[in-house]
Amino acid sequence: MSQLGAGGFFLDASFAAGTYRGHNGSIKDAGNFSFRTSLGVGIVLKTGNRVSITIDHLLNSNLKNSDPDTEAILLRYSRRS
Repeated sequence: MSQLGAGGFFLDASFAAGTYRGHNGSIKDAGNFSFRTSLGVGIVLKTGNRVSITIDHLLNSNLKNSDPDTEAILLRYSRRS
């Protein structure tokens, strides 16, 4: 996370990769590999708490079927501890 300017705004970005394991703990097949990217912006409140909005994209790399990608918009509130 990087802080932008003196106004308390911040930019949040992430990338992750992973695979799905079935209920018996085995990896089903190589087609279940997924990628997740996220980009968000937020503000630090006077109390130190944070409010942000994030857009996530989950890409299923399984080329064997037509599973659609997934997008999500998240509103997040983080309390300073």
